[in-house]
Amino acid sequence: MARNRIIYQSQAVSVNGNTLNGVQSVSYGLDLAREDINQFGQLGALDRVILEAPTSNMEVSYYVSGLTVEQLGGTNGLLSGAITGQTFPLRVALKTDEKDYAKGTASDILIQSGYLTSFSTEASVGAIPTQTLSFEGLDLQYKATSEVDAPSTSVNFPLQQDVVIDLSNSAFDLFKTHAQSATFSFELGVEPLNQLGNALAYARVPSYPATASLAVEGLAVSGKLAVELSDINSIQQRASTGSDVGYDEYNVSVTIGGQKFALVNASVDSVSFDSSIGDNATANITFGSSIGGASSRSTMRVGAAS
Repeated sequence: MARNRIIYQSQAVSVNGNTLNGVQSVSYGLDLAREDINQFGQLGALDRVILEAPTSNMEVSYYVSGLTVEQLGGTNGLLSGAITGQTFPLRVALKTDEKDYAKGTASDILIQSGYLTSFSTEASVGAIPTQTLSFEGLDLQYKATSEVDAPSTSVNFPLQQDVVIDLSNSAFDLFKTHAQSATFSFELGVEPLNQLGNALAYARVPSYPATASLAVEGLAVSGKLAVELSDINSIQQRASTGSDVGYDEYNVSVTIGGQKFALVNASVDSVSFDSSIGDNATANITFGSSIGGASSRSTMRVGAAS
């Protein structure tokens, strides 16, 4: 019988061979960059040609713990692989409409080689913490592929009381006082490499440096608003002994359930205080890291909570 519609109960999402648990939304598609061919003496375009290879994309949002620490930050994890330019197979499996998804041969939407270009994990008061993955690729197929496991029904997803923020310097520790939200994000650009004689890219490579950030918003509590600008602007002269720790570099992290997302030697990118009629005043701070190779001063670490 022909499919009447696609609804969320009949789908499962697999990334790098791992079925995601707690998926809330998924979107995928193709972007086609076209250019008009015009000429003098004619109002309309003669043609609309594709000069760049079509780009496939996929974005999926799910509850934290939908992927394990090892699947995210382990040796073969998504974030570790993204920094080195690894690609991942992405599948959205489609089963019979109006039934719970069950493992078995299915018609799949498949991106064979997807580059992870963006990752974020967010926790806020009154909401279940979520993570979002964004990918880019060169292909998008619809066909029957290998089986995708059904998502687990026994995963414990963390809530707001399972979030711990750690800011290493007392001058900034006030920003986690009565914290309202924390967002950890990672961004890595991917550049297509083209050549004459072929309309398609022959490779897609990471565009370094990658960036990672931790943004924290908390209530601006009376008596806790003092931030010395000198603490932010001053940079300690490195000692002749070769010390590589600057005065404005900090180790900060957010732990959500059993997953810890940390920035090492991060710098302060912004500080702000906001107030408006009817709302509580809030204090905001953003830490950032620039990530390159093994010799990068700052970096990102994802692991199990200690």
